[in-house]
Amino acid sequence: MSKIIAIDYGLKNIGIAFTNNKKNIIYGAKNFKKKKIFYKIKKYIIKYNIKYIVIG
Repeated sequence: MSKIIAIDYGLKNIGIAFTNNKKNIIYGAKNFKKKKIFYKIKKYIIKYNIKYIVIG
C-alpha cells in the first residue's frame, strides 16, 4: 500500500506526519522552519515512497 504524507503549514513552522502502510496510524515526523522546506519534503517523499500529499 502507498503511504500518505500530511503537511501542516503554520506561520513559523511546518510540521509533517506520515501514515503507516495500512493508513490507520499517523506518525508525527518533524517540524521544520520554512527555509528549504520543499527540498526537505522531497527527501521524505523519496525515502518513504509517498504517493499522496495532504496539506492542511
